[in-house]
Amino acid sequence: MTIKHHWKINGRFYEISQKQSQMFKKEYDRHKRLIAAKKDVTVLSLDAIEEQGSMKDVFLADLTVNIEDEIIDKLMIKKLNTVLERLPDDEKQLIDLLYSKRKTIREAATAMGISKSVLSEKKDKVLRKLKIFL
Repeated sequence: MTIKHHWKINGRFYEISQKQSQMFKKEYDRHKRLIAAKKDVTVLSLDAIEEQGSMKDVFLADLTVNIEDEIIDKLMIKKLNTVLERLPDDEKQLIDLLYSKRKTIREAATAMGISKSVLSEKKDKVLRKLKIFL
């Protein structure tokens, strides 16, 4: 005996496959849990889901992202990388140690074979130089 699956939509019952029934049940249960938790929910249309369960040509905007800021950040990073390439090797190493590898002044000075005070002076000089170019 074959079990028939039905789903009630707008007061009418529709026959659906077992796979569709499981998918609808999972989404229905999730929706009920979210309502019970009183969370804001955006319900996506199931029409956008293909049979394989993937989304096709559906783009969801992330309203928390300011695209202008993202573009400016990317341009500034590109410009910073261009300026960093022009620095002498010792200044590149200093920037790398302090900002990429997050070393302390003491650790960076030891790695470069110079005193902390000399390293601090070089760091200030490099940062002033970067400020001018950026």
